[in-house]
Amino acid sequence: MFSTLTSKVSQPAVKTVLSTNTCKNYNVLKQVTDELWKEYLIRVPYARKYVDINYTLGGNVVNDHIALRTFHIEPTNSSKKNNVAWGGVKSLARVLKPFGYKDKGDYLFKDTHLYAQHFEFPEDQDVPKIFISQLEVQKLSKKNQKIIKEILIDAKDPLDRDALRLLDIVERNQSELKDLEKKYLSQSLLNVFKRQWSIPYEKDVLELNKESQYAAWTAIHGWSVNHFTAYINRQNISKLKTIEDTIDYLEKECKIPMKKGGIVGPQKLRQTATAAVTEKVLLRDENNELVERDWSYAYYEFAQRGKGENGELFNGFLAGNTPSLFANTTFSVTNAEQTNNKHNSQAEIVM
Repeated sequence: MFSTLTSKVSQPAVKTVLSTNTCKNYNVLKQVTDELWKEYLIRVPYARKYVDINYTLGGNVVNDHIALRTFHIEPTNSSKKNNVAWGGVKSLARVLKPFGYKDKGDYLFKDTHLYAQHFEFPEDQDVPKIFISQLEVQKLSKKNQKIIKEILIDAKDPLDRDALRLLDIVERNQSELKDLEKKYLSQSLLNVFKRQWSIPYEKDVLELNKESQYAAWTAIHGWSVNHFTAYINRQNISKLKTIEDTIDYLEKECKIPMKKGGIVGPQKLRQTATAAVTEKVLLRDENNELVERDWSYAYYEFAQRGKGENGELFNGFLAGNTPSLFANTTFSVTNAEQTNNKHNSQAEIVM
């Protein structure tokens, strides 16, 4: 359903045909990304509505890329041990590379203290790229550096010794895992794409948000999927051939709200997104009790690719496009939004 979600709603999804050089255990990762996509569709109704509309119009749904966010902290001599939550891009790339993903580009965003890399699965262009960014924590104020380190202090590596051993087998690509091994590894990998540290304090999140909305978002959501991206080139709807056609239709006919600033980028990569959805999240108050409050989660992005300078389809990313997309999860905090509602265990809260 994830990498080749190209069938009509009443038909089974078309399976990807991968070359004989492909990782023998690729389907383990595909199972994980399928589950992430299903969860995302529940949490981001704009994406679910796009999928429904797309099928109604007889089109295809193919995702161009998935985006993830991390913190990066340079270790010091005084660090007692390596904290996996400090690792930034590398902490997530380690679960992609064994399956055949290759590093294809890096990007620097000086104004927001961000660095990113994107990874591609070279055997099949319908398998989504992965765009992983990291906040360079040492570039923030001393106060916020301390806050982030305190938030991450109890972070646990979601991959235990057995999961790492299985990843090593996958990377060597000499044999296919047994069914029980596949099940264990897929569940372990699914646990990666979550927050790996305890629920942060509300006052800390609000303080981070003053300097970096990215920091506040990541403190709350951790390594959860930040967004998926519809690939307009593979949409295959006659009246929605361009990103402009698509966005105009979704706004006017389907009443899906879009981000401020509209479409960005030159012809080789044009991008925009829906507005970000808001969720109820759990935080801790000054008494260490759980409270709930609204915060932004994710949006659904749209990308249309054209030819690059070499005359071939451009598969990379553009640093100039990204700031307005990153900013889409900015959450404006007002006094009226401050909440002291104690957590009701019966309420539906996204953790």
